[in-house]
Amino acid sequence: MSRCRWGGVGVRIGAGLLLAVPVVALAGTRLADIDAVCPLFGHRFTAQGIVREDDVAAFDADFCKRPRGGVSAYVLAVWTCPYCFFSAYQADFRGTLDPRFRDLELRSYPLDAAKVEQVNIFVGTKYLNAETYYRVAGKDARFLADLMLRGSYACRVFQLAEPPEYEGLHDALRAEAEGGRERLSVEELNLSLVDLLRGRLADPALAPERGAVLRYHLAEALRQSGGHREAAAVLEELLRDRGLPDAYRSQAVQRKFLCDKEREFQERALSYFREAEGMIPPSERGLVTYLQAELERRLGRFEEARTLYERAASYPPDPAWLTGMIRKQRDRLPATGPGEQG
Repeated sequence: MSRCRWGGVGVRIGAGLLLAVPVVALAGTRLADIDAVCPLFGHRFTAQGIVREDDVAAFDADFCKRPRGGVSAYVLAVWTCPYCFFSAYQADFRGTLDPRFRDLELRSYPLDAAKVEQVNIFVGTKYLNAETYYRVAGKDARFLADLMLRGSYACRVFQLAEPPEYEGLHDALRAEAEGGRERLSVEELNLSLVDLLRGRLADPALAPERGAVLRYHLAEALRQSGGHREAAAVLEELLRDRGLPDAYRSQAVQRKFLCDKEREFQERALSYFREAEGMIPPSERGLVTYLQAELERRLGRFEEARTLYERAASYPPDPAWLTGMIRKQRDRLPATGPGEQG
């Protein structure tokens, strides 16, 4: 038997159907500089690779891996040539590509090619350009669905600078949200933080500027819990609020952009999953259907999500923990009609 990895989660599949995508998600991340050569035009640049040290701390409910510390591997799994913006998995930065690939329509933006590090190149650009390359290279819909899924994860975990006063308040709120509980996943911790912040924001005596700062923290907790749709709505409203301190405004703009990109990648992943339906072996259908349901839920299409959760539950559970995951996430759906994500 081979193993396929949807979003980095191993799933047994039949021989000859291996989806070979390089994945390394590590704790205590340490980076190593690597001399890279662009296979498209031969540009030379220094890239960063991850030195393996430890495993991930937890998974989100859509299988996004969360390392204990340092840079997430999703940010560095795809390299981008800083000169021509050709993007692909690290393993494909080898040899020389056929000249026909030089006509690829690649997204780009101004950067200092001689100085920029891979960790600072925008992940949205990386993964969309990688999709462009792999489509022309003839990769199938299973491969492309997985690539887009990883792109959505990369947007969620992409690290941005915070205002100086952010960390102190965030750490205090986080400690209160944990409430002495241990072994909370990143997703669970942020959902607890969302509940705490909504309670604080309900205080009628809250000063406007303090309220704006707490709503910024709410948006980031929603985003980190996978609730990009709700986070984007909070950020959009916040950007119209004159009470938001200037130190937070540019960060709010960037986070709104990351939310929009995460949504775009999830939509693309779903489209490829539908295209790949006939390629999914029986042993993998339950997990892939669950993942489609989870993406639909995160995109706010609750009835579609409910139908897919029920379909996923009808397959033999493989892996065994899938039954409990389906039940847990299905229970987060609103009882009737559209509404907020739980």
